Amino acid sequence: MGTTQGSDRQAVKEALSLLGIRDLVLGIQDASFPRNNVLDGGRGSPYSRDGEELFRFIGNLGFTGILFGPQGLTPEHSASPYDGSQFSREILSANLDELADPDSAWGGILRANPIADTGTNPLSGEEIRIDHAIAHRRRRETLRKAFDEFLRRGGDRENGHPLSNDFRTFRRHHSRWLVPDSLYEVLQRKYGASAARLWQGPSPYQLDRELWNKARYEKDPSAIKRRSELTRLHGKELQFYAFSQFVVHRQHHDLLGRSTELGLRFLGDMQIGFSDRDDWRFQRLFLPGYLLGAPPSRTNPDGQPWGYPVLSPEGHAAKNNPSRPGPVQLWLARRLKKLFTEYHGIRVDHPQGLVCPWVYRADATDPGDAVRKGARLFSSPDLRDHPELAPYSIVGRNQINSQAGTARYADDWLQNITEPQRKQYSILFDVMLTAAKKNGRNVDDLIPEILSSCPLPVSRVLKHHGLGRFRVTQKADPENVRDVYRSDSADPEDWIMMGNHDTAPIFHVVEMWKRAGQLASHANYLARRLSPDDSKQASLAGKMVADPRFLAQAQFADLLVGPARHVMVFFTDLFGIKQFYNRPGTISPENWSLRLPATYRTDYFSRVSRGEALDVPAAISLALGARKDLTGGSVDALRSRLASISVADSRRRK
Repeated sequence: MGTTQGSDRQAVKEALSLLGIRDLVLGIQDASFPRNNVLDGGRGSPYSRDGEELFRFIGNLGFTGILFGPQGLTPEHSASPYDGSQFSREILSANLDELADPDSAWGGILRANPIADTGTNPLSGEEIRIDHAIAHRRRRETLRKAFDEFLRRGGDRENGHPLSNDFRTFRRHHSRWLVPDSLYEVLQRKYGASAARLWQGPSPYQLDRELWNKARYEKDPSAIKRRSELTRLHGKELQFYAFSQFVVHRQHHDLLGRSTELGLRFLGDMQIGFSDRDDWRFQRLFLPGYLLGAPPSRTNPDGQPWGYPVLSPEGHAAKNNPSRPGPVQLWLARRLKKLFTEYHGIRVDHPQGLVCPWVYRADATDPGDAVRKGARLFSSPDLRDHPELAPYSIVGRNQINSQAGTARYADDWLQNITEPQRKQYSILFDVMLTAAKKNGRNVDDLIPEILSSCPLPVSRVLKHHGLGRFRVTQKADPENVRDVYRSDSADPEDWIMMGNHDTAPIFHVVEMWKRAGQLASHANYLARRLSPDDSKQASLAGKMVADPRFLAQAQFADLLVGPARHVMVFFTDLFGIKQFYNRPGTISPENWSLRLPATYRTDYFSRVSRGEALDVPAAISLALGARKDLTGGSVDALRSRLASISVADSRRRK
């Protein structure tokens, strides 16, 4: 499958169908797309020619979809897409080549390469990292040159530039978020700080901090006057912001339109956090005094003080009519409407934040200590250290686990909830389901990122809607039959994966297992999963222990055996890259910066030939052989076709 061969892809498609796998999705975030050969700018783009070539390469391997990370606009000081904005798109992902192409609809408004490549920094002979801050500054400069030329050709006039009318329509259609987001851009540069709470200076800095505060918006004419003044003074800057957004929105829409041709579903990622831009814009939605974080868990024993604002329970429903949606529901519905027009499905980041958020005090001097001593917003009826949360508790004291030592963050903190209470916990989740249906999506087009922790309200909400959770198999204890990460613990609606953007790459993991003397336990578990013949399991396990690279391949095959119908593979695992993409809880220039090299195709086939990258047809064949219910001549013939594909690839690689 190193070249485009329809019969190869068809064999994989038939095999996945037999295995009951609906989705085989590659996870890759925008920054990691490979180098654009012309106007690169030092960061990847899914909208470039090289991005499309990667999509075709992945499709030819047999993948059915792509999971992007959040694609919101990130600040210069943070490369994390989870700090991006919720409505504005990331301008770093713009495809500059299209703007420079005289035959495109843009007419070559970048007539030459105005800014050279940022000079990405190799960390090894195979992978490269991105300098986010440099890429951020240079992309803005480049787009500014394109914007100036766009205006010179009449882009701001009706029937001026060929895309001028589309640009005007875009600004009208998206004005609800485009206007405040562009005004924020002006103000945060004026005050030299991303967070509005840090804005200082002569009057009217306090008014600027609260320019979209609901009380000022509705009652204070000074806010209306100030917005008009800013628009008059900075009109061209606001127009440039809109132009940059027009570019990336148009390019994303064009990519979505080619999804059928590419044979891929495109999945988005709805992060739970709010950017500084959104914190300023939607401040009226938040609960004062508390912040959102991750509770202590098996994955993160110390918890994580994210510092994101918390949606206020008082905004869930209208104040004077509880049966009508309040401002929080209306905001979420607007956000999801936009997302569902941009993707075929949505990964819901940390859905606990919508069902039963873990909160901690905003004024704490030690956020790490505060998050460990936090509480569940809707499940804390009488905590002495958080009396402010009692009015928001959905449950009573009699429903709290009375066993001494039960942690507030434990999954069994609540012993039971009633069906009316389940409905209360589900208010925001129901908004998502309604938005999905209104936009022609199914329930399972929502992908809840439930990891090690799944408190009772979350499990009840997911079960009610028939939704699954994540099973990250590299984290499983193979000797614990109750481990939630084991593949045989999965349900059909679950999403299963070896790892994600926050975990170690699988070929690094197996080396760690070898050094720790843990290969045998993992090999024995996988042998039981992959060999229906008990007499051959010891031999198969021995092969994995002798060659950890084969154990990594078996980990991949294990995902495909079932019963989970949805399989996800992060790009570092597929390509055999051993560098980490992100180390949670750490701040490092290496986080969020790993990028596929331009040589990814030859690198991939070279590694597959050495067993150092995932061999898709071989893993699928191994999974087919593990299923006792899939036997007979047709299955044998299909496995032979898969084997020939893998062998053919090996020959091509040689």
